[in-house]
Formats: sequence, C-alpha cells, structure tokens
Amino acid sequence: MIAFTKSTTQIGVYKYTSAGVLDTNFDGDGKAFVTLTSSSAPRVSKVLFGSDNNLYVSVITRDSSYCYQYSVIKVKASGQVDTAYNVNVTENAYSPTNYYDVVLDNQGRLILILGSKVYRYNADGTASLSPIDAGIKISSVSSNSNGDIAVVGQPSVAPISPVVDNKGDSVAASSSTSSSAYVVKVFSGVNGALLGSYADQAGLTLYSYTQPAIKIDGEDRIIIMINDMSN
Repeated sequence: MIAFTKSTTQIGVYKYTSAGVLDTNFDGDGKAFVTLTSSSAPRVSKVLFGSDNNLYVSVITRDSSYCYQYSVIKVKASGQVDTAYNVNVTENAYSPTNYYDVVLDNQGRLILILGSKVYRYNADGTASLSPIDAGIKISSVSSNSNGDIAVVGQPSVAPISPVVDNKGDSVAASSSTSSSAYVVKVFSGVNGALLGSYADQAGLTLYSYTQPAIKIDGEDRIIIMINDMSN
C-alpha cells in the first residue's frame, strides 16, 4: 500500500497484491484518488490498516485561515472513500506547534493525539470519548487490550539558554529540558478518567526535539523508547 500527494488538491492510494502488482479488486485498477478542499497541498503522514480491512489515511492540510487541519480519510477495502467518515481536528495556529499521531486500538477505534489532547473515534467516525486533556505535550500514544489509552510526553517547561549538549555543541536557545525526562499517563477506555500517572526520575536529559515514544505489548506492559541525551 502506498499513499501519496498527487496534486495540490488530491491524494492517491495504490494497493498491491503480495506479488507486487496492483490489486484490481481495489477500485477496479488498484488505484484510488481522493479530492480535498484546502488552502495547501495535502500531506500524507500515515496509513493504518484496520481489522475490518479498511484503510485509514492520515492527512495534514491547511484551511482558508491557513490553520493546520489534521484529518483521517477512510478508504474501504473496495477502494471507495467512506464519505460519512469525518475525522478532522484543527490547530489554531499558522504553523504546527504540536506533535500529531494516529493509531488504531484493538477494537478498530481511531485514537488521535494533538498537543495535549487525545481524541477517539468509532469505526463510523463518531466520537467514542469526550476529548481528553492529558496536561502534557504528548508525543506518542498506545492502547492496551482493554482499550485503555496510554500517552507519553513532556510537561510544559520554559525555554532555557544557553544549552550545551553532551558533545559540547550549542543547541538552539528555544530548546528546553524537563526535571523529569518524560511523563506517562493512562486513561480509561470506558470514560476517559485518569487511571495512573508517573514521571521518570532517572536523571535523563531530554531536549524539546527529543520526543519519547510509547508502546503497549501483548501482555499490556508499557514500553518507553527514548534517546537519552545525558551520555
């Protein structure tokens, strides 16, 4: 599967068989094109494969006010776009200031993170939870077998200057560090309530451009992946 920007108003999705040829069961010729309305060329950021054999294509555009829009387009297994599926979050800024990602949980629900917010949508595109404000700048999200949501990120911290890394090189003054390298929060998949929170206190040095990632394994253990800048 390949998803790409085709033009200033379109994205293309190509689906291939295991033999590496276009799958003609997908929209007749293995190719699907989606026309978008935006003030900038769409940028494909991610493609997810759902357990229902549908595809979820994450796209970043800008609206008429040039604010960034984060959308997810659902393409059915047949290659037809599900026009009833409407997932769209706008960041009220002229330039993107937050981290953005999408994942699917084990029930086929889409989880979208943007800034400190967590959004979750049913397979039909309707919201399945009220937006959650994690109170941290989220960089990654994952979900366990019960549908609970875990996020990791940095607390809000003021910029510091000057900054010198472990190699003695200067880092931009806009970089920042935190007293704890990362914060993990877990929220209920039923009602969004906070189930637990902890912060790493291992003395790691985390700059604003070094973002931790989170993953929950098959035994519901939380794994944190991070670039330790302290050594």
